[in-house]
Amino acid sequence: ELAAGGRAAPWSEFVLALLEDRAPAPSAEPCVQAAERGRVALVAKRHDEALAAFQEAKERSPGSIVPLVLLADAADAARKRDLAVRELRAAVERLPDSAPMQARLSKLHYDLKDDVEAERAIRAAIVLAPDVGRHRFQLARALARLGKNEEALAEALRGDALAGASATTSQLQILASMLNGAERHAEARAIFERVLRIEPDQPRALYNLAFTEMSDHRFAEAVALGERMIAKGAPGRGHASLAWFFAGSNRAQCERCRAYYAEHPEHFDPHKAEEHALRALDRVEADETVPLVAQIGVTLGRRDALQKRLTELKDAAENDQRIALFERGLRTLRQ
Repeated sequence: ELAAGGRAAPWSEFVLALLEDRAPAPSAEPCVQAAERGRVALVAKRHDEALAAFQEAKERSPGSIVPLVLLADAADAARKRDLAVRELRAAVERLPDSAPMQARLSKLHYDLKDDVEAERAIRAAIVLAPDVGRHRFQLARALARLGKNEEALAEALRGDALAGASATTSQLQILASMLNGAERHAEARAIFERVLRIEPDQPRALYNLAFTEMSDHRFAEAVALGERMIAKGAPGRGHASLAWFFAGSNRAQCERCRAYYAEHPEHFDPHKAEEHALRALDRVEADETVPLVAQIGVTLGRRDALQKRLTELKDAAENDQRIALFERGLRTLRQ
């Protein structure tokens, strides 16, 4: 489609090689030679070099959309997403009837948190290809961020129906999370169990299922899942879920939770909750565990030890993303 949409010669072999995940055959065409230099640089994560090479390919082949897409991919990898959107939008304007291109543009907008444009682009893809399940999941995510939760869930359910057995575990977890948000916990549990049949002991699915079980007041099952995560190599997630359990789960807002802990007072144990929270910070596998354990510290009034550990982690962090993550946890504890 890319080659056909952008004057097939001299790009057909290069595009076919990319689709087949192999190195292209040598070409005498300067535009393809520049693109191949860019491809090699991108694989090596030399982003500036890749961008320069793809820009050269674009200038040498101004009638083709192929360099535009390559340049957009390199800009996305370099986290220059405004540039990526500009180049990909130019490609879409040249090939407006391509559902995959519209979907790719939607994903870029979503990554930029431009959810209105993400919705617009993925709806354009759906008009062109209404029976593609992954497009429905993409629309569901954009709608959810726009606060259109009922419509988002409906689209995720359509995506699941269209994708069937080909639905990915990531797509299924989108659906399960939306079902949880709608308090349809039994249905969410069934989806997480589907994920675990495909990928046994997948940490994210186990973690989300543990919180689904607590939301549905199946506390013994939630504890078993926490212990399973610890045993199966996801101790950060496992300890975080157990910290939430021993901190009283959602008892502040939930009458059934309050009744459970009234009947099982030994399970409301702030000391154990703090211990599990600290152990969760010893192995942060998932960003979502940090705000959770910080909130547990605030709820229980046990801030000092968690604040000390988060400060140590922030001081030792080697990239801006991790520093920002630990700082967010510290801000919560300072409230």
